[in-house]
Order: sequence, then structure tokens, then C-alpha cells
Amino acid sequence: MNTAKGLKRLLRKQLESIITEAETKSKQEAIQYLKNSQAELLYQKNKIDDQILELSKVNLMDTTYDQLSTLMQQAGSNITQINASWKAVEYWRKSDQELTWDNLKKFTVNKSKEKIKGFAIGTYQTLKKVAYL
Repeated sequence: MNTAKGLKRLLRKQLESIITEAETKSKQEAIQYLKNSQAELLYQKNKIDDQILELSKVNLMDTTYDQLSTLMQQAGSNITQINASWKAVEYWRKSDQELTWDNLKKFTVNKSKEKIKGFAIGTYQTLKKVAYL
């Protein structure tokens, strides 16, 4: 079964069930039931978003700026953070040392001579969410 079609069918059934159940309740009960259902649906949406992000991850060894930029924007990064991330990745790609998460993390330390402006721990963590090594 196609995953997208299956998910769409599942969501449609779930919404129909929620609406049907709400219609059998008093106004106050229906409001509370719908609020609870909304919270559950939001939780499920966030899980789907996480799965999409996981499937969309790029390999830092061979990704392009555009691929990385798109994913980081979707994860909430601004252009300064994206450019700093790209600069850090490119540095380690071109160096005689290996591109690793530990090496990238070195650029987040404020007192480090290797510090890259805009590449702080939050940016590093976002990079880890959208990419792999």
C-alpha cells in the first residue's frame, strides 16, 4: 500500500470518527473532546514532521549548499546560521582532518580560535537534525 494514500485514508477516518463522536456530546463536552482530539492530532503531525525530517537528511560529505540551506530553513535557521554551517562543513571537507561531529562542534566554542560567527550550539544541533555523517 502506498504510504501517503494509507496515511491520508487513516487521517480521514480519524477525523470522521472525531466529528461523529463530538456530535453525540453536549456542547461543553464536545468542546473539551475536540480540544483533546486537536492536541492528539498535533502530536501525530509533529511525529510525521520528525519522520519527514529524518528521511530528508543529507550527507554532509556530499551535500550541496542549496540542499543544506533548504533543510535548515525548514528547521527554522536563518541565513546567517545557514552560511555559518556551510562554512564549517566546507572547512572540514577541505582540511587534512576528517569531517566529524566533534570537529564541527569545535566551531561552536566562543573562546576557540576556530569559532565561526553564527555557528553556535543551537545551529550545530539544527545541523545534526537535518544531516548525517
